[in-house]
Amino acid sequence: MQLSIITISYQNREGLARTIRSVLSQDYCDFEHIVVDGGSDDGTVDLLKTSEAAYAQKGVSLRWVSEKDEGIYHAMNKGTRMANGHYCNYLNAGDAYLHPTVLSEVFAEYNPHDVLIAKAKTDTRTILPPNEITVSYFYFHRPINHQAAFIKTSVALAHPYDQTAGKISSDYKFFIETLLVHNATYRSLDVMAIYFDSHGMSSQRDVQDTIRKEQTEALQSCFPPAVWRDMGALAYEQYSIVRIAKRITDRLIHARRALKLKTYDTNLLANRYPSKGVLFRRMIRTHWMYAKAYFSTGRKVTTCAINTSEREVPLILSLTSYPARIRETERVLATLMTQSLKPDKIVLWLTEQQFPHREADLPTSLLKLRKYGLTIGWYDRPVRSYTKLIPALIHYPNAVIVTADDDILYRKDWLETLYKGYLSAPQTIHCYNAPIVQADTNYNQWHYARGMNNSGRCAPLGVSGVLYPPTAFSPEVLNEQAFMRCAPIADDLWFWAMAALNGTTVCVHHGKHSRTIPVPNVNNEFALFNENVDGANNKQLDNILQAYPALREIIETPIASND
Repeated sequence: MQLSIITISYQNREGLARTIRSVLSQDYCDFEHIVVDGGSDDGTVDLLKTSEAAYAQKGVSLRWVSEKDEGIYHAMNKGTRMANGHYCNYLNAGDAYLHPTVLSEVFAEYNPHDVLIAKAKTDTRTILPPNEITVSYFYFHRPINHQAAFIKTSVALAHPYDQTAGKISSDYKFFIETLLVHNATYRSLDVMAIYFDSHGMSSQRDVQDTIRKEQTEALQSCFPPAVWRDMGALAYEQYSIVRIAKRITDRLIHARRALKLKTYDTNLLANRYPSKGVLFRRMIRTHWMYAKAYFSTGRKVTTCAINTSEREVPLILSLTSYPARIRETERVLATLMTQSLKPDKIVLWLTEQQFPHREADLPTSLLKLRKYGLTIGWYDRPVRSYTKLIPALIHYPNAVIVTADDDILYRKDWLETLYKGYLSAPQTIHCYNAPIVQADTNYNQWHYARGMNNSGRCAPLGVSGVLYPPTAFSPEVLNEQAFMRCAPIADDLWFWAMAALNGTTVCVHHGKHSRTIPVPNVNNEFALFNENVDGANNKQLDNILQAYPALREIIETPIASND
């Protein structure tokens, strides 16, 4: 038998039913399914009894036990001891295979490796397997999804999960011991295999500190800091000092956990074992730089935020948001409505599909901003992130349009710097960040331009803000059918392509504004970067190049620099 699927369940009948359906849907039958239930009284046993006939009809074995256990890892070890398969896969209640061919793809060819790891997906992100297993990979607390791992039964039996009561990260310790200490062979699989239920205990925010501590201790128990060489390793006690320093600076800016900062300061490489006092001062100094950036943004709107005298060419500030982020958008608007240079309009574009009751679905505090000049525009079609620009192009075709994102705080002179650039070069797109487009290179490896003036290669990034002059785009930019087909979640690439086809140049104003300030505690559950993984940007670029072949010649044009 090739595979034993082991499912741990407790008081989760609905989740177990979803897992059973996904297992039975597989077109691969060389497996058994073992369910280890912790003695549930929610109908789980009845579900297992009624499911036995479906397994028998498929020709695979369902074995189960329902009794009190000592926790999830104790149950996983129990399931491993029951396994008859060559490999084990721990697919817990609520998790599911993403499509019926997952197992046939995993075992499509002979694999001598001890551990196979495929890709996993949650409601909000994709978890990719590591390309290679190193101490550094675990040092930075990168995840390996054990639901997406296919582990030889002999290896799982030789290295059982740590079933100490209260342990949350025993799977992390398991992979360290098997892959690093005992050198089990490993292969990553290019298979999107698992839907991982992210509502379990290890995904909850209030246990993240415990998880981080357990992971640090697990790694240090196997690899003392001296072995980590130039990785700047910290003992957990030193890591705690880092957190204290971060907390102090967060309090200074009146927003706990306001900035997403690196846990380990790269400056520590020069002194691998600093004293707590030295470490504390260094952390405060490092984090204070971020705190100062936060103070450079406006936080309270008390006066009119728009220009009262008429400009020859209107200046429109445009952005969009969605229900999960609409409350955080108020903080972004506060920084946009306290700029040193006032625009002629500030328009927040929303869609009726996401806010069916329109203003009634919006926070009262946001609606109050209208008296200071905020305009709430309604668009009748769901075009996701395109909403920040497409409606503005339709309604203000002869205006200068500046776009902003709803999860970034903007410094007070952000708009003024862009507009001064426009006055000096009115036919040019102005931005703060722009990668140089390369058709045959992974998007994550594109180099960023500085002072470039060649739109054929520079794709302005909307996250830090972009100023578009009138007639910057080819008329094709409004072709909704085309952009939703070619690049549904890559609006920056689409706008780059339409500007390049129009021959519009790009100027990159590199400086402080290129370093963005994230909104504290922003909701990223439905953010596009969760979907733009696994080469999604490159696939969408390929779609654009196929639809508009003239762009290939533009990409090959040598870059002209103004530096």
